[in-house]
Amino acid sequence: MSLYGVRGVQLDTTSRVTKLAMQGIDGTGQHWIGQPMLVDVSDVADMIAAGDKVVPIFEIDGQTVPGPAFRRVEYESGIEGVELEADVPRQRMSDLVQIGQ
Repeated sequence: MSLYGVRGVQLDTTSRVTKLAMQGIDGTGQHWIGQPMLVDVSDVADMIAAGDKVVPIFEIDGQTVPGPAFRRVEYESGIEGVELEADVPRQRMSDLVQIGQ
């Protein structure tokens, strides 16, 4: 199992994630590993299904804080996506850096 941190997301017009800016992180969520990459949401959903853990990383009051993990979802249309496992104030999708189209 690999652990990845997400600093930013690209959202579509319905506020669903389309791409994630992510990078490997250590177990504390405080140190980045490897190079950052922009990954399509379907690839991230596959990574989660294969056992990798993907968490958002927030800057809160000058501290780096890992948020609730992403989970794989399948929408009614059959399209795979990701959502956060919990709704935590100041640790929502809208609190991540929004990546341009």
